[in-house]
Formats: sequence, C-alpha cells, structure tokens
Amino acid sequence: MEDRRIEDKRIEINRRLREIQDEVALNKKEQACINEIIDDVIALRQRSSNTQEEMLEYWAGTEFGRVVAELNSQEDTLYNSLIRDAEEGIEERRQAIQRLLKEERECEDELMNMRRDY
Repeated sequence: MEDRRIEDKRIEINRRLREIQDEVALNKKEQACINEIIDDVIALRQRSSNTQEEMLEYWAGTEFGRVVAELNSQEDTLYNSLIRDAEEGIEERRQAIQRLLKEERECEDELMNMRRDY
C-alpha cells in the first residue's frame, strides 16, 4: 500500500516537472516574440522619425508644421508606451520562469527525498 502511494506521488511529481518544463519553454518563446515586437517598434519609430524630420524641415514656421510636431510628439509617446508595455511583459515572463524553476527545484528535491527515504 505504501509502495503504491509513493509510486503515485512520484508519477505526480514527474508529471508536474514536465508541465513546468513546458511552461518555461512557452514563456521563453513568448519572451522571444516580445523582443521581436520591440525590435519592430523601434525600427518603425526610426523610419517614422526620419520622415517626420523631413516634413518638419519643409513645413517649419507654419501652422501645419506645428501640428506635425505635435502629432510627432504624440506618436513618439505611443511608441515609448508600446516598448514599455512590451518590456513589462518580458519582465512578467522572466518572473514566471523564476517561479517555475523554483517549483521545479522543489519537485526535484521532493523526488530525491522520496528516493532516499524509500
């Protein structure tokens, strides 16, 4: 009876270890995707900035130039917000990975203790 309980517990721990490994892999993939998004936003912001500078030079000193400058400022704020949100997403995934790795170590320790006690 005791052997069966120990075996069931071992199976449960191994199942959880596989789940943790899958979750860690998923979080790492999500981090990579978010990094790609950040790179894309930065590239888009750079291309937009180059165009905006040309427009501002052309329309300098006009009401339209003032409106363009204001819109450029709002656009830059939006880009910064997108990047900040993405970086927060990366940090959330990093923290999730750390929690999962801690749980993984605890499961492995429990398995080792079961083997030692058995």
